Amino acid sequence: MNMRVLTEALRATGEEVCLKEANRLDALGVPKRNVDLHLRRVGLDRQDALKIATAIDCLSDESGPSICSLSISCNPDIKDKGAIDFTESLPPL
Repeated sequence: MNMRVLTEALRATGEEVCLKEANRLDALGVPKRNVDLHLRRVGLDRQDALKIATAIDCLSDESGPSICSLSISCNPDIKDKGAIDFTESLPPL
């Protein structure tokens, strides 16, 4: 799984928590198992949500490990449309 698109989207937010998550994912290299992505109380807005959701959607097109747990709670500025962007980026069950 190529996490570069996701780490770039996380870094583009400029938010400290997102930068730490990007570094953590980089350190994993090519994950051998699914990974968690928890972005609670980060200060994401709708544009950030769209970038990250688009990156997650790109990952779901690849085979191998993917995001198994996603938390974006307490980011009120993503609004309903940002939450919808995230849900639409998730792979089908």
